[in-house]
Amino acid sequence: MSGQPAAVALHPNGDRTSVHVDGATVRLIRLDGRGTRLGHAALHTSAVPGELVTTMATALALPAPGGALLRVAGDTVTVIVRTPPGDMLVCRLRYRTRQGYRLLRRTLVRVPQTRA
Repeated sequence: MSGQPAAVALHPNGDRTSVHVDGATVRLIRLDGRGTRLGHAALHTSAVPGELVTTMATALALPAPGGALLRVAGDTVTVIVRTPPGDMLVCRLRYRTRQGYRLLRRTLVRVPQTRA
């Protein structure tokens, strides 16, 4: 993994979560206030068999390709990543000190392609 994170969010306790997008792999890294790595998780943007897939036109601004949106609420994070051909992967994870990240929900949102 190299380069700048696609998104970074600060937790109330001073920890940070950064999101790195590398093709079909999305990595979340939890760092303490000194920059020490506390935990990580890897997600894949491709749909998995039986995955919940929602189709909707959205008013949300999609992240740029290779970008991500990250929101923090206490020890949970929600990450939105743009996937080819313009769909969105929405994941909610909870971080616990001894267990690391645990995926709470994963949804692939299909965004209908508009015709010009």
